[in-house]
Amino acid sequence: YKMTCSVWEDTKYDRETKQSVPVAWYVTWDVYVNSPKEGYGEKIAGQNQKRYTDKAAAMKYLDGRKKAYSHLFTEISPQIPKEYEHHFTVHGTLLPGYTVEGQEPVKAEHTAAEVSEGDISLPEKAEKPSVLGKLAAAKLDAKESGQPVRQGEKYQSEERSSL
Repeated sequence: YKMTCSVWEDTKYDRETKQSVPVAWYVTWDVYVNSPKEGYGEKIAGQNQKRYTDKAAAMKYLDGRKKAYSHLFTEISPQIPKEYEHHFTVHGTLLPGYTVEGQEPVKAEHTAAEVSEGDISLPEKAEKPSVLGKLAAAKLDAKESGQPVRQGEKYQSEERSSL
């Protein structure tokens, strides 16, 4: 989540004292889903230019808004409300580290910190031959055994001689 706040002071010039005198304070705040996908943030709540004639009242209001939404900022990846789940999915799969409210969290084998710090080693990936590699191996085996080799719709037998 992301919260932005601003307070803008409106002043009026007093000709008698030759000074700018504050006459009002305007408070603007917004809370957004801070989606990891670029351009997918969605506004959850906010207020635009709420006017106060007393600075203390404006600041009290803003502090109340911060407190009301503080539960969203208690942890790095808080649970996501169901209606904002699509902001945290790629091809229908929830991104790692996120959970949806009311659903059982998925337990990862290792934490991101363990992987990034190198405390664990990831399993070696077995090298799988490509489809073309499998076909070439099958063709070579067939040639060596003297079995017919399929090419297109015709079959032909090849013999090998050694010198």
